[in-house]
Amino acid sequence: MIGFLGKIFSKRSGPVATGSLTDSDDFWFTVGGGSSSSGALVSKASAMRQWAVYACITEISQVLAQLPLKLKRPASSGGTENAEDHPLYDLAKYQPNPQMTSFNWREAQQANILATGNNYNFIERTRFAVKHIWPIDTTTVSPRKASRKDINDLRLSRGDRIVYDVLTVDGLKTYPSKDILHIVGFGWNGLIGESTITNFAKESIGNAIILDQFQGKAMKNGYFPSGVFEHPSTLGDNKEAFIEALDRRFAGPENARRPMILENGMEFKVTNVSVADKQLIEQMKMSANQICGIFKVPPHRIGVYETNTNYNNTEQGNKSFLDGCIQQWVVRWEQAMNWKLLTVEERRAGYEFKFNFDALLRPDSKTRSEIQWREWQTGVPLNEIRKMNDQNPIEGGDVSFIPVNMIPASMAGMNIQAQADAAKKKADTDEGEAKDKLLDDDIDSLKRLEKKAIMREVERQKEGRSDRDFSAFLDEFYGKLFEKIDTRTRLILRCFNTDESTAAIIDGLKADFTASKELIAELRERNFEGIEGIWP
Repeated sequence: MIGFLGKIFSKRSGPVATGSLTDSDDFWFTVGGGSSSSGALVSKASAMRQWAVYACITEISQVLAQLPLKLKRPASSGGTENAEDHPLYDLAKYQPNPQMTSFNWREAQQANILATGNNYNFIERTRFAVKHIWPIDTTTVSPRKASRKDINDLRLSRGDRIVYDVLTVDGLKTYPSKDILHIVGFGWNGLIGESTITNFAKESIGNAIILDQFQGKAMKNGYFPSGVFEHPSTLGDNKEAFIEALDRRFAGPENARRPMILENGMEFKVTNVSVADKQLIEQMKMSANQICGIFKVPPHRIGVYETNTNYNNTEQGNKSFLDGCIQQWVVRWEQAMNWKLLTVEERRAGYEFKFNFDALLRPDSKTRSEIQWREWQTGVPLNEIRKMNDQNPIEGGDVSFIPVNMIPASMAGMNIQAQADAAKKKADTDEGEAKDKLLDDDIDSLKRLEKKAIMREVERQKEGRSDRDFSAFLDEFYGKLFEKIDTRTRLILRCFNTDESTAAIIDGLKADFTASKELIAELRERNFEGIEGIWP
């Protein structure tokens, strides 16, 4: 695969191959671009030398690259979990290929979309899975509809009618769509993205380039004194001596604010910024704001602050940045990766790539503690909250609570004491009979939960939609079920006066479920034949 990568990147020579942006780059990047009305040459290279364009592109690319990217799948207990045992999990989160990290890959490829409208990646596969993801230079790739020859040569499926021509040192090579991860920016046909720089915003970016050039030439050729001395006559031969004396006695930080005595009618007048200079400053500021609008980046994100910008406005601006700018790119990445990297069966099983915005929406410590306190009161386990804060779990921290005298959330919706009193009354004050009735009802509800979860996994195993080891699933499910039995049984027994050992009762209840687990494991060897008979 290194040979393929070398061929893709060896087309260029000199400064272009090193990734630098030098004058010679314009030869490669002016395709589709050209001069704007202001006379500036607008290309990928020249635009990236304009500070606001550079700041916007790097800001978007780096923010997207720092978002955690993980492969998720449905969890057996509900919700989703990280698919850490899947080969694509490591590729997406850590290293898509041996030569770059996930951050570097996503940063560079997002910058390519912003500058050119597209990014391309070769998907290297083994017989059974994706092995590596290699970025391809956008100037070497041309997507097109497949010809009849392509369909025959590449054995394209009926739905796969797009191919990619890639220019290498060995000539033009054609790849089927399934081998190219193509993330498309805005475009007219949905298949190829258009360059924002050279196609849509050429005039605005050209104006910004001209303003920067004007300022640079003014700084090079102009002279900007802080003031002038006026004399009613002339200094004559004393002019040079006067200037030397000024430099000696009043120049430099050690002479700052030293009083000056002027004689013979001489005056010092401070030079103010001219109207033309003020207009240039306003034009440059307006130009930066225009470019921010083009890329949907709040101006404060690139260091352009208005007079009314404050901390609260900035916080809202960050959220606006994520919602109005980053979100659209996240969707493009997720959908493209789900399409090209996952199989149809994996998508149907619920596998999907997801970016996590929480890393960038982390509030200040005071607000975060208030949020986490409310989450804990509404059933989020303490250990889950500690995990969000990169803290180690504690014993007993996996139990969920709700604010009904802070009982476990597994008992939410049922008043144990009220049910116990009702059971006693129905049993004519026989506490032993009432206790047994309440325990039986609780076990029945857990049996229903057991049947639903087991049968769902059995169906997935039969249809080949589960990549989990069934024995590992049973161990995980029954481990959590036994925790529920322990918690719920202890709460019920607190409502009765009993001499029986709480531990003995809990062990007896668990024994029944253990027998079911062993029987289910045996039925696995017979393709689960007769499994529904476990629950009459």
